[in-house]
Amino acid sequence: MPVLQPANAGEAADMIAWALAEKHPLEIIAGGSKRALGRPARSDHTLDVSRPLPATRPRQEPTISCSRRSRPACAIARSPISRARARI
Repeated sequence: MPVLQPANAGEAADMIAWALAEKHPLEIIAGGSKRALGRPARSDHTLDVSRPLPATRPRQEPTISCSRRSRPACAIARSPISRARARI
């Protein structure tokens, strides 16, 4: 049973897509701590994702905008903060 170890998230997705297309049973393991529990998996290949994969895109900090009572809603909608939030 070959063990597949992807280098990044894209490779992991490609390996899963390949296994689905070829109709190969695929066991996905991370740490393997619960592998002895239950019945053993019947799989042709094992996808080992125990190594941390690099993130595909950086996390964005949440944007918080506040308004006082005197500020009209249309001014908030035109603010750069709300336009940045709309792009997320």
